[in-house]
Amino acid sequence: MNCVIVRYSEIGLKGRNRKSFENELVENLHFYLRKNKVVYSNIRRVDSRIIISTEEDVDVKPVFGISTYSFAKKIKYNLQELIELVVDESKKVVVDKSFRVSVLRSDKNIKETSLELERLLGEKILEDNKTRVSLKDFDVEVGVELIRGDAYVFFEKKQGFYGLPIGSSDFATALIEDENGVLASILLMRRGVFPNKIIVLNNTDITLLAKYLLTQRKTEVLVFDSKKIAENFLEEDPNPLIVNDTTNNIRKEMNTKLILRPLVGFGEEEIINKKKMFA
Repeated sequence: MNCVIVRYSEIGLKGRNRKSFENELVENLHFYLRKNKVVYSNIRRVDSRIIISTEEDVDVKPVFGISTYSFAKKIKYNLQELIELVVDESKKVVVDKSFRVSVLRSDKNIKETSLELERLLGEKILEDNKTRVSLKDFDVEVGVELIRGDAYVFFEKKQGFYGLPIGSSDFATALIEDENGVLASILLMRRGVFPNKIIVLNNTDITLLAKYLLTQRKTEVLVFDSKKIAENFLEEDPNPLIVNDTTNNIRKEMNTKLILRPLVGFGEEEIINKKKMFA
């Protein structure tokens, strides 16, 4: 069976509220997979991991709250079957390349330790492949995670955007006047903020914002031709307001409203680099 292992970092520090953050991430993953018509049977939380049962190597990076993810082969743990799987799969990716084996054993009912398995699997790969071991400067990392009686084997950890799942924090209204406004909204969405209202001015393209707005919650998008009309609307809006202010451009109007300025503190070059990161 194939699956995608989803890992998170900051969510794991949330103590008593951790489950609600995990549930939010699971719901956002459901939304993302359905939106992209990915065929999957279920999503479940298992020991600080989220497992998506699917035969597709899904790119889940756009879903905020994920640290890393891997497309993996899953079997019930059996030492000999694990060796056979790792050796067979390694033939496809580690020939003429250096490698290391990394085992994470969260299931302490499995008697073999992580270090013992790393050594054993490494030896078996060397027997069947023209390759070499390198613990630091390796080309391929053979990953194995042992969770609740199952073994997951993978050969790549892809990076997510980290942060928190959208909807795990407060609501806000996003004022989109230009590309910086789009970036400001994305940065706060990565902190769990859900923009339940989006105010668009200057015919700004919000396609990039929509790419990351991955939640089943409904967002109201309002397009205004006049900045004055938009400001009149915002005066009556109780939400905090996300704006594109930078250190060199801080608005003074609407000083009675809670203003969220995620770009303040970033230089021009940093803002450009962050735009490239999400593009």
